[in-house]
Amino acid sequence: MGLEADPAIAMKNKLLTVLSDAEQFALYGLPDFDDRQRLTYLSLSGPELALASSRPGLHAQVWCTLQIGYFKAKHAFFRFPWDDAQEDCTFVLVRYFKDQLFHGQTITKHEHYVQRTMIAELFGYRLWSVDFLTQLAQQAAQIVRRDVTPGFIVAELIAWLNEHKIVRPGYTTLQTLISEALSAERGRLGGLLADMLDDEARKALAQLLARDDTLSELAALRQDAKNFRWRQMANEREKRARLEPLYLIARTCCPASRSRSAIYTITRVWRISTLSTTCADSRPSRHICTCFATPGSATGNSPIISSTP
Repeated sequence: MGLEADPAIAMKNKLLTVLSDAEQFALYGLPDFDDRQRLTYLSLSGPELALASSRPGLHAQVWCTLQIGYFKAKHAFFRFPWDDAQEDCTFVLVRYFKDQLFHGQTITKHEHYVQRTMIAELFGYRLWSVDFLTQLAQQAAQIVRRDVTPGFIVAELIAWLNEHKIVRPGYTTLQTLISEALSAERGRLGGLLADMLDDEARKALAQLLARDDTLSELAALRQDAKNFRWRQMANEREKRARLEPLYLIARTCCPASRSRSAIYTITRVWRISTLSTTCADSRPSRHICTCFATPGSATGNSPIISSTP
């Protein structure tokens, strides 16, 4: 079973896949404690034990104890059948409720949500609500200017939520938010690049990318010569002739970047966005996606990345 606030984790949908199955489980799956982790997270402090003991009935007290331990491990709350937490349940019963007869009764939704609120308050956290969505979207908008890798964006958002002690939203919420942030960034960069490129430059890029293997060839062109033999030097001269038109474009758009990295960046930008947008959109922004192929752009040094609308 997974995070109780996100029943759609196992569903396949059309949203951007931002995490692998293993990464999703790490964030949203029920903790799978070994003996050492069980001792670490399910050993309660005085206030934690007092909270668990205050719940009505043994089954609710055991449930609360487990939720406290799982929250300390993942800062999340879970809904699960007792069989999925059998070893954890046995540990809790032996440690805190010895010699008491336990029946795995179903926990009501009311009791579960009351416990969520009390546990979050105990650790100084706030439960996720739509009121935080605007703040999280603003963070995502800044993060995608540094790196468009979905896993990186998720990690940064989770770090921000933990820093502000907010229980993270469900996976589907993150999918939607990140997809929208990437789309907005694509549009922002599209407008910037449209202002930089003239008709001649756009035509040159379009002609270059008419072939499907252009990007793989450009990746090869970024490599330095292996030696100074005649054939290698002939290849270098051919490479220079092919790159000169792109260099002139890249020098305009990314003057601070190394020439070959800038060329690859601009070309990749053009290619990816052409493939990822609809032909019905005739604005120049349909020819632009994200420009994060160079080390400089990843730190925000690229003029395309750091420019404001």
